[in-house]
Amino acid sequence: MLQSSTPRLPDRDRIDQADRLSRPNATATMKKRQISDLVSNPTTFFFGSVVILLVISVSGVILFHWSEVVKKATLGFWVIVPPCWFWYEFCFLYERKNTPFPEDFEKFKYGQELSRNLWLAISAALLLLYFGKLPGF
Repeated sequence: MLQSSTPRLPDRDRIDQADRLSRPNATATMKKRQISDLVSNPTTFFFGSVVILLVISVSGVILFHWSEVVKKATLGFWVIVPPCWFWYEFCFLYERKNTPFPEDFEKFKYGQELSRNLWLAISAALLLLYFGKLPGF
């Protein structure tokens, strides 16, 4: 019996490879679906936006030496917008079941508590970074 010079793939790998060859745009379709899932879930979209804005806020001070007015405006944004989002998420998105834990109120509440604590830590860190002191210290 002659053996082939190419290694034999397990059945599952051959099926995956055949599936990929039969659908050349499957990866692009999957990426589009992931992006649409990201945009369709408001909480995920807000989280991504917050991370991007946080990077801009920190790098703007360190690299570009923002003026006091820009620092105050950015800090004002960080102090006002996240609590407004928590209120909106609770009052409107949770009722429509468009949150990460639509069926479990305790998980939703715990997620909001963690987010609140993270928001307070970010606000304090930005205040320290921008002005070199925390209130009361």
